[in-house]
Amino acid sequence: MKTYRLTHPVSLIHKDGTAAREAATVQLACDGKNLVFIAEMIDSDIHNAARKNNVKTWQTGDVIELFFQPPGREDYYEFHVTPEGKTLQLHLPNGLRAQTDPFETMICETGFRASAQIWNGRWTVRMEIPLAAMNASRAVGGRTAMARHNYNKNWEKPEVTVSTPLVGTIHHPEEWPIIVQEEES
Repeated sequence: MKTYRLTHPVSLIHKDGTAAREAATVQLACDGKNLVFIAEMIDSDIHNAARKNNVKTWQTGDVIELFFQPPGREDYYEFHVTPEGKTLQLHLPNGLRAQTDPFETMICETGFRASAQIWNGRWTVRMEIPLAAMNASRAVGGRTAMARHNYNKNWEKPEVTVSTPLVGTIHHPEEWPIIVQEEES
């Protein structure tokens, strides 16, 4: 069983486990009321063309994503932040329907707060997502994954990296690690 320790930094990798071209480190914590997500990405071509919230940010440029499945549930949430601070919030009924349900029906409002900063070939993101808005009382026992779409004008296609090796797509929560307390293994 794969586990993710709260507050433990993770380097993003390709889904086959190989290293990324440009490094990214992510970390998830819980303050009792909010999931708190922090990410730092090295990026030689920082950009995303999204100009408003709740658009398909993974298709418009650089984006960092957090996936969270509350404990004991089939549904899950997906949160995106671009380097420019544009956001996307999705509530997905399950992994199979994520591929078939209309995009607009999955957009949700959780009251999450996000900030992004660009500096010296890097960008950072901080998200705070209220557990209550996801009808969750805790993070421990849930599942999580993180992903990055790294676009570069000199690359044929974007580099997609994830927080854990995957067999399928990121939309298979059963492949995500279970969240445990910091001291558990």
